[in-house]
Amino acid sequence: MKTQFLRWIKVVLGLGFSAFCSCISTSYNSPVSSFRFADLTIHLAIDPPKVLNHDILPDAQGWTTFAISETETLKVRALLNLDAEAAKRLLSFKAQNIYALYQPETDPYFGTMDATGKCRTEVDISPSIQKDSLSDSLVFNLLATRDFIYGTCTESQEVYRSQYLVVYCRQAKAVYEVKYFFPRTHTKVNRVIASCSAK
Repeated sequence: MKTQFLRWIKVVLGLGFSAFCSCISTSYNSPVSSFRFADLTIHLAIDPPKVLNHDILPDAQGWTTFAISETETLKVRALLNLDAEAAKRLLSFKAQNIYALYQPETDPYFGTMDATGKCRTEVDISPSIQKDSLSDSLVFNLLATRDFIYGTCTESQEVYRSQYLVVYCRQAKAVYEVKYFFPRTHTKVNRVIASCSAK
């Protein structure tokens, strides 16, 4: 426990904000800057080119939140000390959780109610699977409410698009969850916004 706490202190206080470039872009699909979060590199088009850290320490669920701009929010958390098999099970569990959010509900009186049918056409609940020498990743493109909740399927409430990324960094033996929220009026991000960093 003490070792994990010290690791978190290193993660949060030494976030390794490696430098931001001076480029400015308003395109959500044109990465011009990156920064480090522990063993993860985040790739975002940042305007202005800096990140504002809202939460100095992770919240009760372990999420560290960054305000990228007035309309963009990034949430990151790490699950440490996982071997490859444990990470594989965790990625599968996360995928099942997302899939379950968008399944029809069964009511004992009214039968099957499929309120999620329409919104399933706007989200990617079958993850894109990315693999390279450093990582295994699942990438979902979803919709979210103002409170960053997935799966409500209520158009008036779902004001954000979101890329939800679950990535296992082999060298670090850690699984990172990354949630990037931006206005629904923009097209979905067609690139992976985070990758594992080589040691």
